[in-house]
Amino acid sequence: MRGAHTGENQSQILLTILQEYSLVHKIGYFTFDNATNNDSVLLYLSQQLKDMGIRFNPIESRLRCIGHVINLVVKAFLYGQDFMDTNDDTNSTENLDLYDQ
Repeated sequence: MRGAHTGENQSQILLTILQEYSLVHKIGYFTFDNATNNDSVLLYLSQQLKDMGIRFNPIESRLRCIGHVINLVVKAFLYGQDFMDTNDDTNSTENLDLYDQ
């Protein structure tokens, strides 16, 4: 991917691929790590799909990668909560208010 890895940019690429392979009407679930831009990807994708008349719930359709979740748990266990609070932004809730629209 060229350019910023924002949710909006990534959703454009994802939608292009889905359209190219005629998969837009077959969308189910997505598995991502916990980065907040992945929440944004599905939010923007849901808005684009809505414009096409396709219902897609970005919250219900997002699965967390169990490998990443286990990694976060092990880091918290080994290094403590203070390490997680200062060095890992994956628990951020900054985009959660976008889902209330």
